[in-house]
Amino acid sequence: MPPIKLFSKEDLNNAITSDDVLGKSVIDARGKEIGVVDRIFINPSDIATIGISVDKGILENGLVIGTGYIEKITDHGVLLKIKPAPDLKGMQVFDLTGKYVGKVQRIETYGTENRVRGITVRVSLFRAIKIPYPQIKKIGHNILLNCAKQDLFQKS
Repeated sequence: MPPIKLFSKEDLNNAITSDDVLGKSVIDARGKEIGVVDRIFINPSDIATIGISVDKGILENGLVIGTGYIEKITDHGVLLKIKPAPDLKGMQVFDLTGKYVGKVQRIETYGTENRVRGITVRVSLFRAIKIPYPQIKKIGHNILLNCAKQDLFQKS
């Protein structure tokens, strides 16, 4: 059995409670508010916080954010190190040569995790193609693929 950790009054004064986090705004790396904290997840084995759940409103699916993606918790809200995957919708996609491919129409994630499984890109008025995550080289202001545009159409 591990030793019991003692804490001081100063430790308690500096601690954050669930009241300090629940209902607070969640702000992504760009400064955009994406929702509010509605749950805190705690590992029952070591009583460590493992993540938060973000309520994005009635019309949008919630999101689970692991503590590794949290920059810090302030009086104003929870600041993230990342841009949530659902916010990739509408981004422009370019191939490895810089040719425009289209705009992201849909993002496929692993459940409520912030890991992208793939994207669906609208390439014309009547055509969209699915692009699996391994074909994505970089996600920044735009999405850069690691393959040529013509290769995408041969696979779809």
